[in-house]
Amino acid sequence: MARGRIRTALGTGTLAVLVGWAALAAPQATPVVERVTLSPAELREAATGALKAGHPEIAYRYSDALVKRDATDRTALLIRARAARDLGQYDNAKQSAKAAWKQAETPEDKFSTSMIMAQTLSSAGQRTMAQLWLRRAAQHAPTEALENRAIRDFRYVRSRNPWNTQFSFAITPDSNVNNGTSEKYLSDDPDDFIGSQTEFSANSRPIPGMEIALGASTRYRFRETETHANDLTFSTRFQHYVISSSDKRRLRTVEGNDYDFGYYEFGYAHRGKNREGRGEYRLFTTVGQNWYGGEEYSRYVDLAGGQTFYLENYRSIRVNLSARRTFGVTRSDLDEVNASVSYRFPIGTSGILSTSLNASIGESPNNAGDSYEAIGARAWYRLTKPVLGARASFSVSARSKVHDDYVHGVLIRQVGREDMQYTADFLLVFDQIDYYGFNPTMRVSASRTDSNVTRLQAERFGINFGIQSAF
Repeated sequence: MARGRIRTALGTGTLAVLVGWAALAAPQATPVVERVTLSPAELREAATGALKAGHPEIAYRYSDALVKRDATDRTALLIRARAARDLGQYDNAKQSAKAAWKQAETPEDKFSTSMIMAQTLSSAGQRTMAQLWLRRAAQHAPTEALENRAIRDFRYVRSRNPWNTQFSFAITPDSNVNNGTSEKYLSDDPDDFIGSQTEFSANSRPIPGMEIALGASTRYRFRETETHANDLTFSTRFQHYVISSSDKRRLRTVEGNDYDFGYYEFGYAHRGKNREGRGEYRLFTTVGQNWYGGEEYSRYVDLAGGQTFYLENYRSIRVNLSARRTFGVTRSDLDEVNASVSYRFPIGTSGILSTSLNASIGESPNNAGDSYEAIGARAWYRLTKPVLGARASFSVSARSKVHDDYVHGVLIRQVGREDMQYTADFLLVFDQIDYYGFNPTMRVSASRTDSNVTRLQAERFGINFGIQSAF
């Protein structure tokens, strides 16, 4: 036998192909068997041909023999994985794909192996894991066309996946983690002699620090038709604050975790198409709980609904109505209703503009000072052209809030409370920097609150560094 070629009977665990046929003239004649000797390369080609011809059982038998000959034969491992997947042997397929991944060295190898693993996981119903491997395929794709193919497959698998899970992470240097007052004295009213001469404590003034935020949300779509979808939802977020050692020494009794905030919530959502496909409505209900400074703060129940009207030329109008009942633990109870309307439309070819108006009212059954009326406006604009090589958007907003029965001051006087808050936000998404389908982001935010209650007047500035999914 020549070097590199093996000639033995199939079934002994070695490489061979038996070609047999029955004599046409005698139906009961004994089949004639011819021994054909192939090299490993020729057997790989035969296995590939069998796979393309729709004979996965033959491809599996040939590739399995190749793997038994050489457990590091990456091509044979991939053929066996694909054949096992087509035969419904998903455990064998995943095992072969994992072994092939260990042998992958070039971007081409890693891309093809990731795609085979993703296809196997998707066929096995493990679509979330399939999405992770498609992100890996996109990361290692040797060409833009192959990267686009991985992204296309990712979106398809995501659309078929009843689970949709997202994570968020951000670090934000913040000039005012405690939302401290920007004023020096308790009162700017000259008639309030004591308040106008008394300085706020250091703990009430702005404390700079660092916010570290981690969040997660998931949705399980338990029923879906062409026009309707029903989801169970869960989301959680935790914000931890760190202040400098010098501020800890200066403030003495203050720690960053005094301002920590977190929540979790469960919900149900129903969506449906209407207006002959030119509209969509949404209904939500949510129950949740939150904490502040490590202690339970409140529990709440939300009910919400909305309607989107899709117009010509990429324009749309959205109307929302929501209600919340807050059951206070370390705060008062509060009933709130909010209504909003927004209009989104393109500005030529330069970008997209979205404007919105909202109004809300709150009534507290056990603390009249927490009852309020508010109205606000917001504008958001996304630029078409990149800024500093990144996708850019910015927004501005203003909100007026009035508490008729608010009580404040050193000399207790019921004069009400009027707040006016302004915010500005600028976001850059660096989509030219891509790691496993995630892009870094930078958000610059600033806010100012003017109030007739001096301790509520505040200014805040922060730069947020985070990540978001590219697809």
